[in-house]
Amino acid sequence: MVWRKREGTVISVIGAESDYVTPRVSPDGSRIAVTKVDPDSGDYDMWIEEWSPMIFSRFTFQRGLNYYPVWTPDGKSIVYVSNAIGQPTLFLKDVAGSQQPEQLIKPAQGNEYTSDISPDGKSLLFTRSNDIDRSDIWILPLDGRGIPFPYLKTPAGEFHAQFSPGRQGGKWIVYTSDESGIEQIYVRRFTGGAAPDARWQISLNGGSFPRWRGDGSEIIFLAPDGKLMSAPIHFLGNSIEAGTPVPLFDAGLPVTPFLRYPYDVSPDGKKILVLNAPRGRPPGNQALILHWTGILKR
Repeated sequence: MVWRKREGTVISVIGAESDYVTPRVSPDGSRIAVTKVDPDSGDYDMWIEEWSPMIFSRFTFQRGLNYYPVWTPDGKSIVYVSNAIGQPTLFLKDVAGSQQPEQLIKPAQGNEYTSDISPDGKSLLFTRSNDIDRSDIWILPLDGRGIPFPYLKTPAGEFHAQFSPGRQGGKWIVYTSDESGIEQIYVRRFTGGAAPDARWQISLNGGSFPRWRGDGSEIIFLAPDGKLMSAPIHFLGNSIEAGTPVPLFDAGLPVTPFLRYPYDVSPDGKKILVLNAPRGRPPGNQALILHWTGILKR
């Protein structure tokens, strides 16, 4: 993991070289939650990196895949995804580790992946897919009594959802959709229920993995050519005005599945945490053995 300035200059390298997945910076910018792949067992476990002192602490101990961390606004807990029960679903665990992980949706209604928590801590954005529907955006009220409901459920695939921060905290949701035939970045209002029809397109020539700047003044996203882009955002009552996206730097990010964020942004937007890997080569190695039955005859 590498911290870079907005123009791409390296600031510092975080942690030893490893197979990292879905890094997420804490709300105050002092910690990183990230998944590391165990090369021996194949398990994905989440770790927390603290700046002072610089310590990596293991956060999850469930077997299988544990990833997609989302910090609660107070930084005291993390919602994440685990397939410990057999399919990916949502769990909540306190950072201090004093409680066992709590499964948030029982039973799971498909493959469920965390996206974001509203600044007031009341709503969890997550993505759900199953045998009938493609990827849709859902919301789970976090009051302990709420029932999940679809925010955006269409024939297209929607994912990468994130609430707006800052003065417009929780009033807007940015997301990726392939409704046009290619992945593009859009923004819609959030008023507590399903998404309204009005939407604003942010990217021009394709985009995915959007992130808001901490004050809501810009949206950063990944272009199809591997460049990180920045689009200024201006709020105009019940609408927004998005400026023309401009490139920040060529991230050279590893190839990742469609939900696994390969970067994150500091709350002040002044630096960007990227998974530093050669373009087109995912972290780790894979070997393909051909004609393996012949080996058994030797």
